[in-house]
Amino acid sequence: MRRADAVRGAAAAAILLAAAACGRGGAGDRRSIVLVTLDTTRADRLGCYGSRSVKTPSLDAVASGGTVFERAFTTAPVTAPAHASILSGTFPPFHQVHDNDVFRVPKQLPWLPEILRAQGFQTAAMVAAFPLRAGVGFARGFDYYGDHLEAPQGSLAVTNLHSIGVASRRGDRVTAEFRLWLEEHAGRGPFFVWLHFYDPHYPYDPPAGYKTLNPEHAYDGEIAFMDDCIGDVRNALAEKGLTDRTGLVVVADHGEALMDHGELTHALLLYNSTLRVPFVVRLPWLNGHQARVRSSVSVADVAPTVLDALGVAPPAPLQGRSLLPLISPGADGDTLARFARRPLYFETFYTFYHYGWSPLLGFVSGGWKYIHGPKDEVYDLETDMGEVRNLVGGEQHRAMSARFPSLEAELRKGRPAGSRHEPTREEVAKLQSLGYLAGGQGDAEAALGGLAGLPSPKEHMDVYFRRAEILGLALEKRDREALDETRRAIAAEPNNSLLRVMEAWYASRLELWRAADEAWAGVVRDFSDKEVLFSAGSYFLARRDLARARDCFERLTAADPEDVEALTRLGDVSAAEGDPQAARRTYEKVLALEPAHREALLGLAVALDRAGDPGAERAFSAVAEKYPFDPSVGLNYGIYLARHGRPAEALGHLRRAAAFSDGDLWLSAQFTLATWYRENGEADQARDALREIEVRTARPEALTRARKMLSELGDR
Repeated sequence: MRRADAVRGAAAAAILLAAAACGRGGAGDRRSIVLVTLDTTRADRLGCYGSRSVKTPSLDAVASGGTVFERAFTTAPVTAPAHASILSGTFPPFHQVHDNDVFRVPKQLPWLPEILRAQGFQTAAMVAAFPLRAGVGFARGFDYYGDHLEAPQGSLAVTNLHSIGVASRRGDRVTAEFRLWLEEHAGRGPFFVWLHFYDPHYPYDPPAGYKTLNPEHAYDGEIAFMDDCIGDVRNALAEKGLTDRTGLVVVADHGEALMDHGELTHALLLYNSTLRVPFVVRLPWLNGHQARVRSSVSVADVAPTVLDALGVAPPAPLQGRSLLPLISPGADGDTLARFARRPLYFETFYTFYHYGWSPLLGFVSGGWKYIHGPKDEVYDLETDMGEVRNLVGGEQHRAMSARFPSLEAELRKGRPAGSRHEPTREEVAKLQSLGYLAGGQGDAEAALGGLAGLPSPKEHMDVYFRRAEILGLALEKRDREALDETRRAIAAEPNNSLLRVMEAWYASRLELWRAADEAWAGVVRDFSDKEVLFSAGSYFLARRDLARARDCFERLTAADPEDVEALTRLGDVSAAEGDPQAARRTYEKVLALEPAHREALLGLAVALDRAGDPGAERAFSAVAEKYPFDPSVGLNYGIYLARHGRPAEALGHLRRAAAFSDGDLWLSAQFTLATWYRENGEADQARDALREIEVRTARPEALTRARKMLSELGDR
């Protein structure tokens, strides 16, 4: 049985805890739009796209009142590059975000929320996964950016490495935060809100009540849970009377292979199981609309479509196109032909940056699909959407392969300066010197041109599956076996940074601290890429090995003085060293680069408080006003207020922190709540908070502390 009531209940409970957020009147007259992005969602798992394996009534309801694009394609089967296209209306050669984490969104890139904010729209985002955090540029243009995420349980290092795990949060947390935001902002004028749902991403672990929907396919349970969360978004809009004035644009960043073409998840190959995405647009103010559109479209069309629907002209032409001509009833033949002819680019560089294999690139045009790699592929999508018959070598292959270089060059024209570029000769040479490229074959020119010098991803999937098997052991809490298998893999590939990080990570989960320390030290010695250094620095900071932590983050800031994430961690290191003045200076440096950086704002407030600076109150108040629903902000501000004799104000912030957090932060908030109740004479509430810890955690140290406090309260 579906558990939609559980989703609604969680959101309602959070709203009750945040009762101070009062509603304000009705909405303004101008139209608003909510953009919903579905991570890792196959089109064929939604009812409106013909699914019979899982029911999706909420998304189907959006589709029944809107337009379903039957042939929508992503620009990359990777979260950050795809979302960069969605929010900029450009393709990867232009926006240059080719992978998660190591690329930042260029500051001069046209950006949908920035354009709309300049036109008077309120802008807000609630995202659910680490690759979309504010620190890599996705927060630009948003008045409010909710990206509180927690690392995988038992981890001391936050990392986005696909084979290890991604800091994220569940969809009901996103919808509850949206409800709170809507309570405060519904009557303040038009808005653009982006909601990101990450639930269908591997590993598949749907909440209780959804696991039994299809016991053999947990992915379907995640889809069902996400659908109920989207139902709650629709309910929230209806409760505020906003349904008829708020458009909904629902699109996935990419799909999921589920072993189609021999791929387990996504990012490695470019078949339709991961490139074809659901894309539904509902604009209630239109006088009629097409129910379904067969023309091929791209996620790069989202931004121009949203701007057109809201009557806002982009400051410069975008590479994507508004889809309103296709949505409007009776599109003429010329319009359909123009959309059919245009090339829709896609790529994956994940294979290159994580495995040293060839990147894959291609485009769709006129019902044909071309994939360029060490071995080209061509498919007739009119007769072969499943891509069974590779028509390489034919006339269509010759035409598309000849067209591709000029397409790529055209998409690069006028692009802004990026944080990184496509693989350079130096990068290829480095990979070869480290032994990443099979036999060191191929020179840099071949790697950049015909790709012949780089291994084909399809021919090395055994390497990927070996790592997936190791991850599976860890997911089953067989960490000792996972560590042993990782070490065996390292013996065969000693210069593979991913395997070396996995070894360090599993050793830390097993609390083999000497082995973990040595493994992380070796990683830092042998590799210098950003995500490795950031992960290692985060580990050493958590271990209070402050000298090593500082070294990691200083190496990052030496390479990029505007790396706000590394600078913020340097501020954290100074704070841990007991030097609040140095911490303050570093946080202020971050805020000079990004005035709304949440962690720096919070770090500055804490540093001022520790230094006894009366400006701490103003700093805490400012960050709490900017990020009213962030649990880390609520916890720290609540502690500050309690220590400064304002217990009633502290309680609301502490409750909100507990309601919106999980893992270590939730434990801290829950223990702080229990302490508050005890010190304010509310012993029963203190016991309830501690008993909830007993129910929700299995961590020995937390259970010991909770039981000790219960004993002190006279609980037997």
